[in-house]
Amino acid sequence: MPGAIPEQVNPEQQRAITHGSGPLLIIAGAGTGKTTVVTERIAHLIMDEHIPSDNILALTFTDKAAGEMQERAEKILPYGYVDLWVMTFHGFGQRLLERHALDIGLSNDFRLLSQTDQWLLIREHLDEFELDYYRPLGNPTKFISTLVKHFSRLKDEDISPEEYVKHAKALGKGKTKKSAEDRAEADRILELAQAYAKYNQLLLDNNALDFGDLILYTLRLLRERPAILKHYQHQFQYVLVDEFQDTNWAQYELIKRLAAPRNNLTVVGDDDQSIYKFRGASVSNILDFKKDFPEAEIIVLTKNYRTRQSILDLAHRFIQENNPDRLEVQVGDLGGLAISKELRAQREGVGEIGVIHVDTQEAEARGVADQIEKIRTSNPERKWDDFCILVRANDHAQTFIAEFERRGFPFTFYAARGLFAKPLVIDVLSYLRLLDNYHESSALYRVLTMPIWGIPHTDIVELTHAAKKKTRSLFEQLDHLDEAHLSDEGRAGVAKLLPLLTAHSKAAQTEPVGEVMLRFLNDSGYLKDLTKDESLATQQQAAVLRQLFKVVETFRRGERPATVRAFLQYIEHVTESGDAGALERDLEAGPETIKIMTVHSAKGLEFPYVFIGHLVEQRFPGQNRPDPIPVPDALVRERLPSGDAHLQEERRLMYVAITRARDGVFFSLAEDYGGTRRKKPSPFMYELKLVQPPVKAEKKLPLPIREYRSSPVQAAEAAVYNAREKHFSFTKLSIYNDCPWKYRYAFVLQIPKRGSQALSYGSSMHATLQNFFLLVKARQDANESLPTLTDLLTIYDRSFIDEWYQSKKQKQEYYQRGKKSLTVWYDQTMARLPNVLKLEQVFNLKIDEFVINGAIDRIDQIGIHERTKKPIVKIVDYKTGKLKDKFEKDDKYQLLIYTLAVRDPNILDGQVKELEYYFLDENEVRSMEPTEKDATATLDWIRTTVAGIQRGDFRATPNEMLCKFCDYREICDYRAI
Repeated sequence: MPGAIPEQVNPEQQRAITHGSGPLLIIAGAGTGKTTVVTERIAHLIMDEHIPSDNILALTFTDKAAGEMQERAEKILPYGYVDLWVMTFHGFGQRLLERHALDIGLSNDFRLLSQTDQWLLIREHLDEFELDYYRPLGNPTKFISTLVKHFSRLKDEDISPEEYVKHAKALGKGKTKKSAEDRAEADRILELAQAYAKYNQLLLDNNALDFGDLILYTLRLLRERPAILKHYQHQFQYVLVDEFQDTNWAQYELIKRLAAPRNNLTVVGDDDQSIYKFRGASVSNILDFKKDFPEAEIIVLTKNYRTRQSILDLAHRFIQENNPDRLEVQVGDLGGLAISKELRAQREGVGEIGVIHVDTQEAEARGVADQIEKIRTSNPERKWDDFCILVRANDHAQTFIAEFERRGFPFTFYAARGLFAKPLVIDVLSYLRLLDNYHESSALYRVLTMPIWGIPHTDIVELTHAAKKKTRSLFEQLDHLDEAHLSDEGRAGVAKLLPLLTAHSKAAQTEPVGEVMLRFLNDSGYLKDLTKDESLATQQQAAVLRQLFKVVETFRRGERPATVRAFLQYIEHVTESGDAGALERDLEAGPETIKIMTVHSAKGLEFPYVFIGHLVEQRFPGQNRPDPIPVPDALVRERLPSGDAHLQEERRLMYVAITRARDGVFFSLAEDYGGTRRKKPSPFMYELKLVQPPVKAEKKLPLPIREYRSSPVQAAEAAVYNAREKHFSFTKLSIYNDCPWKYRYAFVLQIPKRGSQALSYGSSMHATLQNFFLLVKARQDANESLPTLTDLLTIYDRSFIDEWYQSKKQKQEYYQRGKKSLTVWYDQTMARLPNVLKLEQVFNLKIDEFVINGAIDRIDQIGIHERTKKPIVKIVDYKTGKLKDKFEKDDKYQLLIYTLAVRDPNILDGQVKELEYYFLDENEVRSMEPTEKDATATLDWIRTTVAGIQRGDFRATPNEMLCKFCDYREICDYRAI
């Protein structure tokens, strides 16, 4: 039917819509109506060219994009259709494999695994992998996530296990002639290749596929079964691909095969908006399209219907920094017609461009909020959802969130992950942990703090202190309320809680976890309190609860019992895998709010006003974090850019951020983000010419200590703590510097923590060496022969702590590891027996009005000072952790505190010549010589840290790496994972 094309399309769009046969590359810049072009082209082919709807294949990248495209097409088409193949790449692969998997020896009722499911599968079968390099004994699961990502990248590149193993074995040929380094590298690659093969076999054994398999096996199907390939080549007369710049190598290979031999292939994309390299996207695909299809027509859409011209000009000047690795340049280099991607605004008026450059990150958030208020005041018609805050990483959003909360601005933070860190989810999981084990004190502490019980926080502080004092669990302390001097409100709250715990614990033995969760939410009044009004907060909490129950449903679909205990173990493994819990995101649902999200999340969206935050060095552009396990260069199929690939991708990310704005874009940055050094502006701010380059190097000035006012709750806790605690240790000081909030849990609230295999093993080794040297001294004093290796290993057997290991196998591995290390240690030590002066030397070092206490593993005398006759000593501290190449700040402070103690006249009055860490597992030493400058710096560090503790300054400082291994991560609202 003629007349399907609407009158409002521009000439370039009409050319693209009505393009005839042959390949077509549509370069669609930001805001140029590419979705309209794709959907109108589908309608044109069906209505004007009379192509049956099931003979057109349209592929995109997200279910949402595919749904929108299908919905638009349905509105355009005036009548029904047989079957519209509009779907994601993975959806297409799944559809073909469900039809034809049997043709390549696969089951067609396979189970599709998420990335977390992949992690869980490998963890469950970890003992079947012959891993050495990638299975550290102290943390066997450390590299699972890295391996999963590596396997995914291999599939992005269409690399089969057989090809990888063949490559690895080729590297290993002639190993005897290679250097030790080359042999080790060949062994590492072979270990990876065999692990990849084992992983794929596990998938098949468990009737499962991962998302990469959906493309990999579809390619295999089309390669190995020519009749099936011919069938789909005949069926799909036209193939359209949206967001072509986001395809990986395997996906591009798939569409080339399907489109042949007609090559009626239309791809739509923009190389300047390729921002998903971390997902395997290959910008080289769109750059190489003209090489692969020399006859392809190129149509450039440059009429922008979104953004004001001044903003477009700024973005275009900026992105040219990526030349020559841009399509605009490369098409001309191929001898084609010169093209221009400079966008031309179709909306009149000048866009607003502003810079908010202030001293602190708190001032940055205030500046952004002030600007929003200013715009709303000058134009009352502006709604809250006309504003969007874009950040490079989720944790950069926190200061904006805090400022908006302070001012009462309605906002929604669209984080893609972080469900398990939501307070509601932590509450529910803590209650379940308590049902599984009453003596889980950290879980009970969290439950007691829930407002539904009405227990004053001062009562909870008293309970935790009394439990610690009497060496009881927190639950046991609830049977001795008189000792804690609780208020009437506190007693009433405990009386309400205890019967529910009894009833729900009984239910947890027989009922599915979802039913137990509902019992708690209803019986306690938590759900009623949660839904008491129709506020934005209530809607957000309800969404979180829905998503938690989706996690329960996912758990129940697995082949496992649906008990509370099994669910808690599942959640533990999921979080161990690095999965923080998916969060739903629907920008159109709910009341109007300011939107806060990452730039990656904003792709495809637009807002009248955009604020891009934290524009300083090492934040935006983000730091380059290359693949921990890169695909070997010899196997990589994509063409790499000539410039800095990471910086180019970050620049494209900034381009995407700028082009989300319709009327105004503001760039914000500060000099102080909490570290000891002032931050320089992002190099992008110089490229954008929004700040002037410095004339000379900026002098680094120490930052002032910010004023901190504790909350009444924290002040009450601090008062209880400070009144009773006068002593500190290096461990306490180190924990406080890592995160004051963790210090609060450990030493103010004194919440008990679980043991660990690393602690058991370390204590075993320390006790063994202490007892061995005591035996050495005893035999020396008695003029007897020195202890033998058998004596040492006997002491080890007696000292070995067999608690907190995850399995018998792990316990045996640790035991054998210690035995092997001690054997080497014995040979090295007895060949040159040290003159041990002190073992486990306890000290109490008075500094100002407080005391630092501790114990030094070993002090060796290496001489006597000629004049003072004081002993000259070496301090030795044993380590069973990972070998470090150099001293970190904390490492130095620990040994330097020992130095201050040994030098104290009231302790040893010795002269410290050398400080040594002895890494027992590697039997290697790292040493340093202390200086007076070191001693002064250590005293300053101690005083500053103690001052923060005594002020009650227990603010949280979340850090992904530290939070991952924190004993209190399961109950912490501020965790970064």
